[in-house]
Amino acid sequence: MNVKTIISALALTAAVSATAQLPSMTPQIDLGFIREAISPAVKVVRTTYFMADAELTQRYSSQTDTVYGYDYSLAYQTPDGFIISEGTVNPWLTDPRFEEFRNSTEYTPLLNNRAYATLSDKPVYENLAPKPLTDMEAIGKDSGLVWFRSENIPAGTIKAGAVKGAKGFMAWFVIPRDTDLQTNTDLNIKFSRLTPEFDDKGFAKAGTLPITGGEIAGGIYVQPVAGDNGTITLHIAGVLSRTSPRTGAWRLVRIDAPGSDATDVAKTDDGKDTGERAGAKTEPELKPID
Repeated sequence: MNVKTIISALALTAAVSATAQLPSMTPQIDLGFIREAISPAVKVVRTTYFMADAELTQRYSSQTDTVYGYDYSLAYQTPDGFIISEGTVNPWLTDPRFEEFRNSTEYTPLLNNRAYATLSDKPVYENLAPKPLTDMEAIGKDSGLVWFRSENIPAGTIKAGAVKGAKGFMAWFVIPRDTDLQTNTDLNIKFSRLTPEFDDKGFAKAGTLPITGGEIAGGIYVQPVAGDNGTITLHIAGVLSRTSPRTGAWRLVRIDAPGSDATDVAKTDDGKDTGERAGAKTEPELKPID
């Protein structure tokens, strides 16, 4: 895996991979350990969808593709499941191409496929799960993030759940300029210090956005927690999410252990958007699929 890491001017201390030993006389650890621990837990998810008529008897793609639209988002793999975004559940929420249909009574989105890849300059996308996603649990309320579990996906190694009193840092994942995520998921990683102050809803300011040289795809707040025998365990204590699906500002959402104050997720029927529509008629640029 060729993950390019851009290190900020701030040095990070007491940070090491989930399995490495922390030498007793070494107060500072190479960030390469952090990169190697974090990178396998980060997945790029590509979710695609069709448009369909109201009766779901005819599917449509765009004039230039085999599907109508798609969403790229990040997922984080933990022993308790994947942390995914609402865009992974319903990709039309974040896709600007869906805007012309948002109030249509004639057409509705229909999920096609969800696939994920590791960070790599030669990614291989694998199916995330059968549709629809059934084993889901919202993270807090209105966070834009969801717990998802599937027997088809192996468990991750980085734990999830904020640890009270533990210090941490931000890892920002950046899409380099002119990168097509279908053929290259080798994201840059930038680190910065952060001491978040979460409000009663579990939200905090994301801190100062780094100079990226590309587009921010997401990020996690990581706490290195000391254990027995000098080992350090990394915890995903927060995940970046937008205040609205497509254009909102980044904010940090506290991650608690699964099952803590869980709320139900609004599921769709096999990807079909069940929201009310205002009745506007549309003349779309659609191509029927046989």
